[in-house]
Amino acid sequence: MNKAPAFQFYPSDWLSSPKITLMSPAEEGAYIRLLCYAWADPHCSIPDDDATLAVLSRLGEGWFKGGSTKLRACFSVSPSFPGRLVNERLLQERQKQEAWREKSRAGGKKSGKTRRLKREWSFNGGSTTVEANITAPVEPNGNSSSSSSSSLSLHPKKDSEKEETTMSRSSRDFMQEAREVLQFLNLKSGRQFREVDSTLRMIAARLKGQSEKTAVDIQACKTLIAKKVREWGADEKMAKYLRPETLFNRTKFESYLGEVSLCTVQTVTASSVGNLRPVPAGGGPKPCSPPSTTGSSSNVPSLVAL
Repeated sequence: MNKAPAFQFYPSDWLSSPKITLMSPAEEGAYIRLLCYAWADPHCSIPDDDATLAVLSRLGEGWFKGGSTKLRACFSVSPSFPGRLVNERLLQERQKQEAWREKSRAGGKKSGKTRRLKREWSFNGGSTTVEANITAPVEPNGNSSSSSSSSLSLHPKKDSEKEETTMSRSSRDFMQEAREVLQFLNLKSGRQFREVDSTLRMIAARLKGQSEKTAVDIQACKTLIAKKVREWGADEKMAKYLRPETLFNRTKFESYLGEVSLCTVQTVTASSVGNLRPVPAGGGPKPCSPPSTTGSSSNVPSLVAL
């Protein structure tokens, strides 16, 4: 049995008990001491030995001069442990506590599982699909020749919607993306940030955003990291801020992301490079390095190199 630090005490029951009323103050105190010794015992019992009980109760000679008769009347011989005495009421309190702890333990496990599933559901975009262990789901039009899937949509999708499924917020594994972002930060900064739950959840929250429109692509996070490593890496005072809690802070992240969007040019043609203008001095982030103009019509990738 697991030990509990305390047991319930009912003053009304104690004061109304005829056995206790007939006890002297010394005998009443001795009874409380014996109950405490019993509660501290793994089997909620005390030894059935007068010499030992005289010492435990602190009655001494008083135990042999009538004290034992009144106090023994409050205990009975244990049916399970020979040579031990138990108090039936105290034993009931022990059993009630054990039953309550077991019930609380089972409830805690169930609640923990529910919270974990809810958290995983949230980080994975709150998908509205019903999981099913099947190998060949049937499309709404009855065509069963489509590729295997592990989920069935609650509503049929149009062809244009199917093409966007892989890019939708509900289909992304934000926790896995967060791990990839953290690994990239370690690689670029030379640090060894651990993949602990609190750090991954913070990064995943930035990737997920508040809605489909505010969700952030993993490449944008890598670009942000690369930019800050270039800006802060050589600065002894700023290098310490190359850490997840700074880069992916809820309020600072949007500001850093805005700097990236100013410095990043999405696929432009060589013929339009001449129209690019540097950021004015003293305003905004440092301008990016000029792109290569080799070739007459080849596409120029993003100006931010990872």
